Amino acid sequence: MDEEPTPIDEVQNKLIEFIKNPEGNEELSISPQAAIVSLKTVRQTPYRIYIDMLDEVIGAYAFLRNEAANENFSRDYSQLNKEQKDIVDDIYPKKISIAEPDPE
Repeated sequence: MDEEPTPIDEVQNKLIEFIKNPEGNEELSISPQAAIVSLKTVRQTPYRIYIDMLDEVIGAYAFLRNEAANENFSRDYSQLNKEQKDIVDDIYPKKISIAEPDPE
């Protein structure tokens, strides 16, 4: 993260902190709506690791959206109707950028 290799088991929690930024840390996203998660690898990265990392990113957004659904509608995200899901999706829009791998 932030150009530093990050163990897969730490990615989801770090992303949640980055996206929410509850402490107002200037090095993190200024708001959930402004957060953009960018994945960048090197060409030698095994495909399995790439997929595992992408799963962690998707998992972070699923966690945040489920949390927002419970806070706003007292039910899990999967139980919301389309209108409610749209509201939650606006709170935590999923913005993922997949960068070209470094040639290393």
